[in-house]
Amino acid sequence: INSLGAGGAERTVVKLAAHWLAQGHAVGVVTQASRSLDVLTLPVGVSRFTTDTGGISGHWLRAVVRNLRRVLRLRHVIRDFRPDGVIAFLPTANVVAVLACVGLSVPVIAAERMYPAHLGLGWLQRSVRDRAYARAAAVVVQTTRSAEWYRRTCLLSNVVVIPNGIALPLVVAEPAV
Repeated sequence: INSLGAGGAERTVVKLAAHWLAQGHAVGVVTQASRSLDVLTLPVGVSRFTTDTGGISGHWLRAVVRNLRRVLRLRHVIRDFRPDGVIAFLPTANVVAVLACVGLSVPVIAAERMYPAHLGLGWLQRSVRDRAYARAAAVVVQTTRSAEWYRRTCLLSNVVVIPNGIALPLVVAEPAV
């Protein structure tokens, strides 16, 4: 994932890491942003890595160079950690993860958290994303509408719908404004 900021995708990564750690699995979390930008904390026992390649490029050529650096640094982390699989969250991290795992026999699940037509990607970003997502073991989306969009627009057959989870039992409390 890009960072361990305070967003919903970031919270999902922390929850998944805690769950798999509790199940006895070795878990690693990699961010592009520096650890100094972390808002969320991973459970003790989860390996933490960073590629220190976060940030906005500002120009398409710098973006290409920065993303190539992201791919190479992530590939190095993956080779060292040797995971059974990779789950990436959000468009840039998804594409970088798929490209980093080419030739490594490590399946990648790309998790999208937004309706894809509203992402505002340029033609080059869309083209690279579509080709990378076709190579992913699965593309996980939150809604049937998103899945239909990927199947229709990108001709993907590897799309799976997994809605946001909730923690049960629900907290019983008085409504508050």
